[in-house]
Amino acid sequence: MLHGERIPDLVTCVEPSTIRVHAPNPVIFLCGGPWDLTSVLPKSLRDAFLRIADKRPFNRHTTLIAEDLNAFFPRGKYTDILTFEADIAQLSDLVLLFSESFGSAAELGAFSMVEEIASRLLVVIDDNNYNKDSFIKYGPIRALENAYGDGAICVLHRSDLKIAAIHDIRGLDSNAFADRLGAAFAARIAATKVSTAFNAALPGHVMKLIVGLIQHYGALTIEEMDVLLYCLNVSLGYDRLASLMLCAEYAGWVDKQKRGLQTYYGSRAEKEAIEFKLKTNMPAIDRARWRADILEFWKMNDQDRFNSIRDLRRAVRS
Repeated sequence: MLHGERIPDLVTCVEPSTIRVHAPNPVIFLCGGPWDLTSVLPKSLRDAFLRIADKRPFNRHTTLIAEDLNAFFPRGKYTDILTFEADIAQLSDLVLLFSESFGSAAELGAFSMVEEIASRLLVVIDDNNYNKDSFIKYGPIRALENAYGDGAICVLHRSDLKIAAIHDIRGLDSNAFADRLGAAFAARIAATKVSTAFNAALPGHVMKLIVGLIQHYGALTIEEMDVLLYCLNVSLGYDRLASLMLCAEYAGWVDKQKRGLQTYYGSRAEKEAIEFKLKTNMPAIDRARWRADILEFWKMNDQDRFNSIRDLRRAVRS
C-alpha cells in the first residue's frame, strides 16, 4: 500500500493470531418504546432513560438509537432493520433493551439468539410482564437468566416507580427510576466480559480492527480496507464493508470526507482499537515513529489524504 517505500505495511509485519481488538469509545445501544424529547412528559421508559442519559453512570457512554440512524439507501446498504441493529449491538458495550413494545419484543427474541449480543444485553421489564406466563418469560428471558444470571434482567416494580402500567408512566418517580436502573446498569457493565482476541466471524470485531487500521494509516478508503483485511485473511466485499463503516460512523468511531475522487475514512477516537505483536522475524519498530513516517509519506505523495487527516484531527480537537 505504501508502494515499496522504506515504511513497512502493518499487515505484512503483524502476527495475525496476536491481534486484540477494543472499542475505541464506549457505546450503549438503546431499544424499547416510543420517545419524544420535545414532549413535557416521557412517553415510555426508554424515553425516560434518554432524559437521564447525561448523568452518572450512563454519561461516559455514547447512546445510540436505531430510529435516529438512517441505515438504508441511499445512506446505507442495509435491506432489513434487524441486521442493522445486530451490527450496531455488536459494537456496543451494552445493549439496553426496555421490553415495552411489540418492536422491543422482536428485538429481544432476535438478540437473545446471538451470543455476542446476548452476553452484553440488559433487559428492563416491569413486574407485571415478568411474572406473566408467556413466551417472552419462558423463552428469551429464561434463556438469558440461565446463561448470564439474574444481572441480565432488571425487573422494575410499578409500585416503586409510582406508575400504573408499563404503557402508562404518568407520575413516574424519575429519581427511583434512575437509582434502580443505574445500579443494574453498573452491575451489568462490570459483569460483562468482552472477548478481545480477534474473531473474523464477529462484525463488531471486524469494525474494531478496521478502526485500528485507520488509526495506523491515518485515513483509508473502503477499497484499501478491503485489501488490508484480505491480507489478514478477512474477506467481506465492498457493500458489507460500507455497511460496517456506517455503523462505526454512527458510533462516533470514524468520520469520512470526500476529497477529489476518493472518500477517506479517518478515526475520531483517541483510544487504540487494536494491539498486536510483530512476526518473530521482524525487527523491533518504534510504533509512534512508524505512524509519523506514514503521515509524512501521505504529505509528500497524497495531498488529498493528508489534508483529510489534518482536517479531521482539527475537528476532533475543537
